[in-house]
Amino acid sequence: MIVATLTTLICTLSPSSRPDGRELMELLRGLHSQIRDFELVWEGRLAFAETAPDLRANGPKNIEDVFQGSYAFRMSDGAASYDLYQKHLDPSAPFLHCVYAQIGGTIAREISSSDRNQPNFGSISRRQGGAGGFQFVNSAERYLYYGYWRGLGYSTEKVAYDCEGWEEIDGHPVLRITLVHNPGSKPAERILSRLWMDLGRGGHVLKHDFYYGSELWWRMHSIKLSLMPSQGGREVWFPIHGEYDSFLWGEGCRKEPVLHETSYLVRGSLVFDRGLGDERFSLRWMGHRAQSDSFRNAAGEFKKEDGMPSPRPVRTDPAGVEEDLQRRLAEADRQAVQIGASPSSRGVLSVSFLVQLVLALAGTAALLGAVAIRRRRT
Repeated sequence: MIVATLTTLICTLSPSSRPDGRELMELLRGLHSQIRDFELVWEGRLAFAETAPDLRANGPKNIEDVFQGSYAFRMSDGAASYDLYQKHLDPSAPFLHCVYAQIGGTIAREISSSDRNQPNFGSISRRQGGAGGFQFVNSAERYLYYGYWRGLGYSTEKVAYDCEGWEEIDGHPVLRITLVHNPGSKPAERILSRLWMDLGRGGHVLKHDFYYGSELWWRMHSIKLSLMPSQGGREVWFPIHGEYDSFLWGEGCRKEPVLHETSYLVRGSLVFDRGLGDERFSLRWMGHRAQSDSFRNAAGEFKKEDGMPSPRPVRTDPAGVEEDLQRRLAEADRQAVQIGASPSSRGVLSVSFLVQLVLALAGTAALLGAVAIRRRRT
């Protein structure tokens, strides 16, 4: 019945048709209902873009990294879990292990670091948040979009929806839509997503431009799809590769990308419909999770570095204080880029919210002092 309904809906979407928000959400809900849950390993690399040679040469080095993450998602309620290892390209920067869990309207996060002097070492934080709450750099979720639509409740009632027509990407017809996440706002404060959706191949987003006012903050693109085997001999269209460009830097946006992320699904790691229970979406989950050689190697390397004998001593001489200040500033820049370049899972975002969240993530008086010193310098 579901397949017949979906076939009818897709067949009615000719190049001249423009589905309204309800029709589009009905189609997506039907497409997604073919999956109960899934687990996978997603990995990639984040680095300064070639279009930002000044930052490639002199930017904070601990922003660039390679990462491996084991991700799980449940369709019925959008519960998700992400076990992420981040290895910075700067060998002096700490190796990070972050575990995220989202269920029942709460997002929990635990951070471990090979540098035990990190102010947030071993910290656990919780905040309100629902499906689609892992929309940050190094995250599998920002390419998959199941959580994105679940976060909207498969509804366009709280956003301003507009269908702009059909285009082609890599020879495939795609529907271009816009969603204004804060309808009624001033033009300079408008938060807009423009998405190109391949309705003939699972409804997946192949490109996403995110604007604040007239500024393009980030772009998701080059998303590649492949038919993946599922339960009962079925095949499901699924993203296997994606790229991300951030134009946001400092207090504004550049015309060319500043950061570039390339990431992909690790072949052989994707498993559908395991019947994931609530316990799977906990920070304390110790059972089965999606694995790959690269993920196991990252976990082993982190344990080795985390097992180093003693934390490095805190230097109090002027040169040591300056070195520590620069390290904290670089980490603050990284966090600002992660938050500023991420969409809101609830569709509500403001500059003041971003500032507050960056400070909350940093969470130390030292960081506040460092930011103050930096402002005085500039």
